[in-house]
Amino acid sequence: MTIRPSLLTAAALALVLSACGQRADDFADATPDLDGLSLELAGGEAEGLAAAPAPTARTAALAEAAAPAAADELGDARQALQALNAEVRRVLEQVAEVARLDPVQVPGDVKVYGPAVRCVQRDLAGACTAEASLRLTIRRHVADTWSWTLQARPTASTLPEDFQPVLAGWLHRNGDAHRGRGRAAFNLTNLRTAAPGYTGQGWLLAGFGHLGQAKSVAYRLVGFTPDASTQPPVTAGFVGHRSAAGLTRVRVATFADALAGDNAAFPREVVLAHLGWQAGLGGRGYLVVANWTDAAGNVHGDLPATPGGAAQYWLGRGCWGPGGALRVKEWRLCTRGLGAAACLATDPAVVEPAGATWAGSCTGFTGEEPPPASVGPGAEQGTQGEPAGPGGEPPACEAPPVDPSDTDPPAGA
Repeated sequence: MTIRPSLLTAAALALVLSACGQRADDFADATPDLDGLSLELAGGEAEGLAAAPAPTARTAALAEAAAPAAADELGDARQALQALNAEVRRVLEQVAEVARLDPVQVPGDVKVYGPAVRCVQRDLAGACTAEASLRLTIRRHVADTWSWTLQARPTASTLPEDFQPVLAGWLHRNGDAHRGRGRAAFNLTNLRTAAPGYTGQGWLLAGFGHLGQAKSVAYRLVGFTPDASTQPPVTAGFVGHRSAAGLTRVRVATFADALAGDNAAFPREVVLAHLGWQAGLGGRGYLVVANWTDAAGNVHGDLPATPGGAAQYWLGRGCWGPGGALRVKEWRLCTRGLGAAACLATDPAVVEPAGATWAGSCTGFTGEEPPPASVGPGAEQGTQGEPAGPGGEPPACEAPPVDPSDTDPPAGA
């Protein structure tokens, strides 16, 4: 059997919008921005965090590696973030642009911006391939809590009922513009309906929390793809943190066909990816690939049991230098009863490059990402916990919405 995972095989996580040049507006300052909702590792254009990235023909986040030695875990991780961040950027750019319009004040401490026709997707040459009429509504609640909805309808429509939400959520501000704690739901399927040339679909459901330069963001991706015509939709969970000192972490839980085998009816394994990055040092990552059993008792995945019948899992570990070059990558096959720490004490089954060792190649990699705490059944739900790093504990983070309608502020707000 050939194992074929890369450290991030799910689509993933988003990005930087500036309010530069925008007039003072408490309502507009209560909307989310890209830096506040981004998931990041090393940052930069490769993750959609610099200038708007050019579209790519291949999204590695939705692909599979041929073998452990052939996988580019860090590169796949960063492309996974770009896949997510590009769609979040696309919507939040429209929020920022529409919020620059002169609003209409309506009863209930509400401002309405627009409608205005906007381009929501461009091709490689920069030509607009999809546009929609957009309207932004922002409401001030009590205790510095705000809610907002960006709606879209086809450009040919003049009917108010044709507006459908493409972003909705709330923010409890902490005093800084676009910063605080709250929830956001991106409905890319509604955007696709309003702008037929738009290629994305699915839901991006986010909970977030900010504290100065530190942030925590959790995403649930439901049926998400940036290009519905070429890339299959995925469902996954993402959690990311940035400490005040700049240490970044991303964790992903998804179901993917990561292993070659004979389970044609239920080929997808649970894939848990943990990756951390420290500027000037580089990154360290772990991957757990395991079978799982659904509510009907069906076993999913292609990991064979031991001769004694014990379930097994693959544990991958790798580290990369400050420029992103791989230093060493190891794969171990362990029984389910053996936790990650004990598994790492066993001899690796595969090492790349041949002859390299963790002790000799990964000096200094101690705090950017610890081994997974759990590799047992249900561990795919365990992406929320994060240890303290440089700068202390990550900020508290709201849980992501259950669905796009789950975006009302807390009771009393």
